[in-house]
Amino acid sequence: MNKFLKAAAAVALTTSLVACSNNSSTAEPTPAPTEETKEEVAEVELAKASYTVTNATGESVKELYLVDNAGSDKGKNYAEGGLADGETVEIDLGEIDKSLSFTLDFTTEGGYNGKFETLHVEEAPIWLLNKDDMTGATMISFTEPEEKGAAGEASVKVAAKYGAAHGTKCFSSAVVVVNATDGTIVDAFLDEYQFMNAEGNTGVPNSDATADGDFATNYPEGKVLGSKKVNHEAYSAHMKEAAGATTDIKASYEAIEAFIAGKTAADLADVDAVTGSTLADTANYVKSVVNAVENSK
Repeated sequence: MNKFLKAAAAVALTTSLVACSNNSSTAEPTPAPTEETKEEVAEVELAKASYTVTNATGESVKELYLVDNAGSDKGKNYAEGGLADGETVEIDLGEIDKSLSFTLDFTTEGGYNGKFETLHVEEAPIWLLNKDDMTGATMISFTEPEEKGAAGEASVKVAAKYGAAHGTKCFSSAVVVVNATDGTIVDAFLDEYQFMNAEGNTGVPNSDATADGDFATNYPEGKVLGSKKVNHEAYSAHMKEAAGATTDIKASYEAIEAFIAGKTAADLADVDAVTGSTLADTANYVKSVVNAVENSK
């Protein structure tokens, strides 16, 4: 009986070893990287991200963050301990993926909070602005703000120009405030108008006046003439779905407005791209502002 049990155990052990051998021999090998996957990794384009940030808010900044728009963690506070008015801090991220974008988020001692949500990977000087020095709704500037003189404000001229910065289905509007002494652009406002779906969009005044001879009598059915800036959420959602747009159109307009402030028409002659604007016709929007400046003379 004892011999029989030993023999049975030996057979069972042999069977188990064979099964283990069969299992290991059929395991799938880890695939080696293909040339295609290697090429995908190599296609990531790197660029230097370095920002010289100056506090021009008129008070101390207590919080300053550069937040990766692909994540949610604020990360390092670059104003820890306080960044006094006029002081500068260097934010150097080194060579990183060029496709990344950031939100520059700052808060002053007085509780004023400012954000710029479309900061691209580049080397750039940045000034944090107070409410009085803001250009449009933009709380930073890529050019140094002018110092306020004790002798009073310079005289300015206001001018506007309509154009076709983005094809034949809409028209653009550029309004500028220009220093009458040296031609510097103090402020600018950009917008575009086109027919949009009446549902979900706000039309220009009198878009509901449809009696015979009234303003909206000949509107296309179901459409209103509307501002892209006013209706930026609905318009941007449509462009994201239709053309893969990645930036709200209002944010792109405001980035151009911020870039233009402090420059002259001559400074803008050869501009073809602006940080924060992903609009294909950015150069045309800048040119529309130049045309408005010419209208102020």
